[in-house]
Amino acid sequence: MFSWGVGDGNKRMVTENPEPLFKRDSDLLLESADDDTRFELNLIGVMTDISAALINYRADNSLSQKELAEKLECSQAMVSKIESGDYNFTIRKLFDVVNKLGGRVSFEIDFKDGTSGPDSSEERVSIWECVGNQSIKGMKNSA
Repeated sequence: MFSWGVGDGNKRMVTENPEPLFKRDSDLLLESADDDTRFELNLIGVMTDISAALINYRADNSLSQKELAEKLECSQAMVSKIESGDYNFTIRKLFDVVNKLGGRVSFEIDFKDGTSGPDSSEERVSIWECVGNQSIKGMKNSA
């Protein structure tokens, strides 16, 4: 399923539209789309979710794009590009950005046959955890 970013009136981005009609229509669109279109829609959804998380961080911490850029050790233009959803992160860069902001990255991978991960009766296990304020190179395996 893909997400659209909308404001909630408190300068926060909400990426999952609570409207049942929107959810139904987006599900129908994905079901009727060809594989390439479905891939692009899902990719846009992930990129929107990442952008919304960073916009929310900035709003919650009353930071300007310039101040966030200083924390991330990048330019204000790069923050703008990230927030617009036009920046295609590598996994390493995403971990680096989130780590600099004191956060953590989590994601889920599902395959059509359902064999990709734990079923509903199994407990989820985090394989990697951030240790202190270390970069991705300082991560340790916790499984």
